[in-house]
Amino acid sequence: MTEEVPHLRYRDVMGGVNLRGLARSSARALAGIRCAIGVGALFRPEVAAAPWVGSSESRRASIRLFGQVLGGRDLALGMGALLAPTNRELRRMAALGVMADTVDFLSTARHFRQLSRAGRYLVLTSTFGAATAGAIAALSLRQEPSMLAEAVIPLAPLRNRCRRGRVRTR
Repeated sequence: MTEEVPHLRYRDVMGGVNLRGLARSSARALAGIRCAIGVGALFRPEVAAAPWVGSSESRRASIRLFGQVLGGRDLALGMGALLAPTNRELRRMAALGVMADTVDFLSTARHFRQLSRAGRYLVLTSTFGAATAGAIAALSLRQEPSMLAEAVIPLAPLRNRCRRGRVRTR
């Protein structure tokens, strides 16, 4: 039977990093970026849409409408995460952001060849990066110990002996 070490739920054994605090800060930073993108898309939808459709097409009224709709979505998701009162609510909002970014990524990948040559790689990598970063932040806000902490638990005694200058094996 494994002995439970309470501080491992909040701290990474290998560096004393507060993983939950880092995850919370990361999720809020992503939310702030999402809000900034949303506000930018609301006020300058042609700039937000240009990587997908090209700069000449982005001036059309229908494309501007599309850009503003996405801006509203991103602003709402970002504000929801920024205003989340608990880690549980923040995790839910981060997961909703991951879902939106994943849909953006999959849609971009599906129509990759039809998209603007200049912006398609930018959109594909940014949506993938946002979905990945959001998923990492959301998973790190779980109540259970992180997989990283579980992986390094066996290394904790060795690390403690190394710090004291007494490296020995049993």
